[in-house]
Amino acid sequence: MLHFWYKEFPQYPRDHKDYWRTRLIAHSLLICCCYFLILTLLNVFYFSSYDIALIDALGLIASLSICIWFNKTAQVSKAAWVVALMIVGLIMLFIVSAKGHAHSLFWATLIPPFTFFSWA
Repeated sequence: MLHFWYKEFPQYPRDHKDYWRTRLIAHSLLICCCYFLILTLLNVFYFSSYDIALIDALGLIASLSICIWFNKTAQVSKAAWVVALMIVGLIMLFIVSAKGHAHSLFWATLIPPFTFFSWA
């Protein structure tokens, strides 16, 4: 599954300690890229909210930049830190923008497991 996506990332055997870390980083970057692309397009064409679309476009550029950098350098530990900080920033931005409503605090519970499995 998703072999077309994995082939660009560093390859490790299944018993290597960084195998699942690279998979988690790859999935996180794929989700962030899709998320920001969809939100950017929605905010530009459907809601005509260009200021929010700019923030989403910056997130898309950051996600793509991290993806390209990780593919070139294969530095798993640094990529794990950068992706974790990006996800923490996204969740905190959502909590602030939702003012704590709409179950936004629930998403903060994703931070500890993500950082545990990506930094381990």
